[in-house]
Amino acid sequence: MSKNTIVERVGDFLKQYPPFNLLSLDELEKIAHEVEVFYLPKQEVLFEIDQPTEANFYIVQQGSINLYAVDKTTLVDVCETGDLLGLRPLFAENKYALQAVAQKDCMIYAIPIEVFQPLLKNNFKVLQFLLEIFASNAKHPKEILQAENQLPESRVYEETDALKLSYFQLISYTKNVVSVAKETSIQEVAQLMKKHQISSVIITEDLLPKGIVTDKDMRNKVATGQIDIQASVKEIMSSPVICSQANVHIAEIQLQMLKSNIGHICITEDGNPSSNLLGIISEHDLIAAQANNPVALLKRTLRSKDVNELNHIRFRLGLLIESFLKAQLPIEYLMKVAGEINAALTQKSIELALNEIGKPPCKFAWMNLGSLGRTEQLLLTDQDNALVFEDVDISHIETTRKYFLKLAKKVTRSLNQIGYDFCPADMMASNPNWCLSLSEWKKQFSNWITKPTEKSIMMCSIFFDFENVFGEQHLTQSINHHIYKELEGNQRFYAYLGVDALRNPPPLGIFKQFLVEDSEKNKDLFDLKSRAIMPLVDAARILCLAEKNTQLNNTQERFLMMAKKEPQNAELFEKCAQSFLLFSKHRTIEGINEQNSGRFINLEKLSKQQKIALKNAFQPISEIQSVLKNRFKLTYFT
Repeated sequence: MSKNTIVERVGDFLKQYPPFNLLSLDELEKIAHEVEVFYLPKQEVLFEIDQPTEANFYIVQQGSINLYAVDKTTLVDVCETGDLLGLRPLFAENKYALQAVAQKDCMIYAIPIEVFQPLLKNNFKVLQFLLEIFASNAKHPKEILQAENQLPESRVYEETDALKLSYFQLISYTKNVVSVAKETSIQEVAQLMKKHQISSVIITEDLLPKGIVTDKDMRNKVATGQIDIQASVKEIMSSPVICSQANVHIAEIQLQMLKSNIGHICITEDGNPSSNLLGIISEHDLIAAQANNPVALLKRTLRSKDVNELNHIRFRLGLLIESFLKAQLPIEYLMKVAGEINAALTQKSIELALNEIGKPPCKFAWMNLGSLGRTEQLLLTDQDNALVFEDVDISHIETTRKYFLKLAKKVTRSLNQIGYDFCPADMMASNPNWCLSLSEWKKQFSNWITKPTEKSIMMCSIFFDFENVFGEQHLTQSINHHIYKELEGNQRFYAYLGVDALRNPPPLGIFKQFLVEDSEKNKDLFDLKSRAIMPLVDAARILCLAEKNTQLNNTQERFLMMAKKEPQNAELFEKCAQSFLLFSKHRTIEGINEQNSGRFINLEKLSKQQKIALKNAFQPISEIQSVLKNRFKLTYFT
C-alpha cells in the first residue's frame, strides 16, 4: 500500500511537467514505479564534470540545483522544481560536461534511462522536448565552439515554419574517417584513436564498411581483460554497421541511434553497408548540430539572466543564419527564424529592465520598426523602436513618460550591448518624441497622414511598419484602427506616399547596364538596398495600405496577399516577392562575407549567372512602379 502511494505521488508530480505530460497514463505509471526518490543536501554535488554518466537522468521535485561550466565557477543554468538535468546519458554515452550542485536542500527523482529510453522511439514530441533541453544547457563549451564551425550539407527545404523545421535541418558528418583492415591489432587501433582524438574507427574492406570499434568496446572488452590487446580488431568490432545516406536530418539520426541503441552511424553512398563509405556521424556531431537549433536559442533566450547571455545568443543567431544560408534554406525561412529570435531578445531585454526598475505605472507596448518590424532583419543593423503607453490623467502624463523613458533607455542600451547599434537618427523609444501615450500616437499619425510632407512621408516609411513585440496588443491595434480611419479617401496622402515609392528608378540604365555609385566612398559599387530592396518594400507597403491592411508588415507576405486579392496581377506580385527575396539573400551573403550591412555589393565578384539572375529580378521593379503610377495617378508627379 505504501509503495503504491509513493508511486501515485511520483506520477501525479511528473504529469504536471513536460515531457511527462506528453506520455500516456500507462507509460507514466511504468516510469513512476521505477523512479528513485532521494534527498540532496545544500552544497552537495549531484554529478561532477568528467564523471562517468549514471544510468539515470533527473528531475528536481523540490529545491534548486546550479549547473556550472568547466571552471566550476561559471554558472550555466539554475534548475528548479520541474526542471530536468543530467540528460547526457540519454543522448551520449559519455562523461558529464557540467557540474551539478544543490543550491538549496533538494528532493530529486532519478528516472532510469533503460525504462525511459524505449518510450522515445515512438513519441517524437517527447524526443523534441528533450533535445531542446539538452541543446540549451548540456553542452561542453568546447563542443559549442566546434559546433559553430560545422555547417549542414546543401539542400533546399520547402517548409516555412521556423520551429517546425528546427528538427529537420540537415546534420553534417565527419568526412575524414579513420579506417583500418580487420586484421589490424587492437593496440594499433587504440593508438590511432588516441592520435586522432576520436571515439571510433571503421573497419573497411574494399572501401565498404564492415564493422566499427568504439571507445566503449575498448573499455568493455579490452580493458576488462576479456580480449587480448594484441588480437585483431575483428574480435571486438560490431558488425554489421548501421548506415544512412548523406542528406539526413537531425531527427532521423536521433531516432535511428535510439532504435539501434548505438552512438555512431556510417554514411555511405546508398545508405547501406554494400556501398562506399563517405563518412560517419557520432553523438558528438548530433550535439554540435543541436547547437545550431533555433528552438534551443529561443529556450536559452527565455532562460537568460543578463545581457551578456543575450549577447552570446545574438552572436549564435548570426552563425545560425550563416549555416542555414550555406544549407540553401529559403531566405523567407531565415527571416522567420531571425524574426522570432530578434523579438525574443527584445522581449527579454525589456523583462530584465522591468525587473530592475520596478512595475510600470500603466499598461504599455513596445514596437519594433523598419526592417525589424517587418521581420526582415538578418544582419545586425541599427535598432528602430518606439513605445506606446495607455492614456492617463493629464496630471500624471509627464511622470508616466519619465518612467517609460527610463525603461526605454535601459532597453536600448541593452540592445546596443547585444549588437543592435543605436539609431543615428535617434528613432528609438528612448527619444521623448517616440515614447508617447496612445492619444499622442494617434495625433502623430493623423498629422503625418492629413498633412503630408516629404519629411512626414519618410517617417511613415519607418513607423507604418511596426510590430508589437512586448506588452498590450490592444494599444497597437487601436493605432492600426486609427490609421484605417485616417487613410479613408485620402488621395493626397497616397500621392505623396506613391511618389516616395518611385524615388528610386529601376536599377538598370538605357543599355541594361547596372547603375553603380559614383561617390568616392562607394565608387562602382551597386546600392542593393536603395536601388533594389527599398523600391519593392515601399511598393508593397502602399499597396497594402490602399487595401486597408495594416496587419501585414513583411514585404513578401504583402505581395502574396496582393496576388490573392488581384488574380489578374498575381504573376507580377509573385515575381516582386521572389525578387525581394533574391535581393535580400544577396545582401545577407554580402554582409556576412564583408562583415558589414551588405548594402553595397561589388558586381565584379558575381558570376555571370548571378548577374543575369539579378537583372531578371530587376524587371518586376519597373513593372510594379508602372502599376503605382497608374493606380495612384502619379503621372503628373513624376
